Amino acid sequence: MVAELAEIGLRIKGLREACDVTPEDMAAELEVSLEKYLEWEETGADVPISAIYHLAHTFGVEFTEILTGTAAKLNTYQVVKKGEGREVDRYPGYHFEDLAWRYTGKIMQPLLVVLDPSDEPAKLVAHTGQEFNLVLEGTVVVTWEDKEFELHAGDSIYFNPEHPHGQRCGSDVPAKFVTIIAECPIRRSPNGGSARRCEALRRPILPLQALVAYPRYASSGFHGNLSHRSASR
Repeated sequence: MVAELAEIGLRIKGLREACDVTPEDMAAELEVSLEKYLEWEETGADVPISAIYHLAHTFGVEFTEILTGTAAKLNTYQVVKKGEGREVDRYPGYHFEDLAWRYTGKIMQPLLVVLDPSDEPAKLVAHTGQEFNLVLEGTVVVTWEDKEFELHAGDSIYFNPEHPHGQRCGSDVPAKFVTIIAECPIRRSPNGGSARRCEALRRPILPLQALVAYPRYASSGFHGNLSHRSASR
């Protein structure tokens, strides 16, 4: 496992160097300290899924390619049977499965997540784009800035992930949910110059803050709470 994580760090470092990006610029792009970023390159350990997804978009490669070193090839469809997602364990207490690891050119990343019961607060991250969570089993507590939403099977939340957010298990049994991340591509490489595989047009995103959907209210016509305030950027 340690060797596999180290290879992830080497791939991140190789992509950064191939695109002529300094560690300082990459750390600033990911909004982490230089020390933390260099630790990711050195060990490949504890790199947030959101950071890997952001790196993939920045460098113009597939999310799965950074994790496995193997490029996705399908561009028509990929059927993933139950239990056949590509396992990506990144944190103690978090179990991830990539549900589209063979599909290339993805504009969104679907992951199946299992959270173990824990008294620890959710680890908060932030990234560009939009995110959707749908709870399949158990209770998931989603933290979004200073708010917490307790979601049960069938409940969902759609939110702006540029604000600090995270998820934790809200009961004494494991919780399972699907998260779909759609990150806005970056217009240029982090150092501001041309970077062969790093250029992409950034698509605008809607100024959504958080939309929580509770299916049990569907019959009354209520489908959530939508704020139309512009997102802080």
